[in-house]
Amino acid sequence: MKKTLFTLLAISALCSAVRADDIVIFRRTLALSGTEVAETTAPNVTPLQPFTGRSTEIQYEIIDLTNNSHVIVEVYAVDPLSGVRGYLKNTVTSGLGYSVMQGHPAGTQVWFNGRAFAEESAGVQTSTLLEIFEEVGRAAPTRVGTKTLVVPTRITIVSNGMDQYSNSEENLRASVVLAGKGTAVLDTRLSASLAAEGDLDAAVLAVTTLLVGQGYVELDP
Repeated sequence: MKKTLFTLLAISALCSAVRADDIVIFRRTLALSGTEVAETTAPNVTPLQPFTGRSTEIQYEIIDLTNNSHVIVEVYAVDPLSGVRGYLKNTVTSGLGYSVMQGHPAGTQVWFNGRAFAEESAGVQTSTLLEIFEEVGRAAPTRVGTKTLVVPTRITIVSNGMDQYSNSEENLRASVVLAGKGTAVLDTRLSASLAAEGDLDAAVLAVTTLLVGQGYVELDP
């Protein structure tokens, strides 16, 4: 009886090790710029001085390789609504967030993601927005804590877009050219700090705990 119990415990421990989730955390930084060319439409058509604005978008992208899911935590240096330093946890989404293709030489991979975002609005201000994002990174066996995982250490991000709008109250119309460049860098230290038996929720907690320690507060979605 004791031998049977010991065997069951050993099998249980082995199964737990097999089921341990492989999770990696990337820190995404995207530098964005937009150049606006505008004119007033009344009482006369008058060109305005072109304006260029810049901002930086920061996210933590947490990927569960075992369960094929991911979640993004957005970081705001100054939240546009509350005016505080904050972060926003998004819901868990199925998939890695990237397509994966086997690379050459054998044992490597190419992670890539191409997506387009389009939005139209009508009313006092009518707008047509289109953005295209391209992301690519080469994955190879990488040491992450006690594990060796086939993941990229760096993913290159490029974005381009255009926003055309007109505002009937302000008698204004404009065209904005958008551009962005950035990277998603594997945070090996934060990824390695996760417990071997940890899950996606534990990884999210590790990221948010780090942000709270830096003075950020959680924002309502």
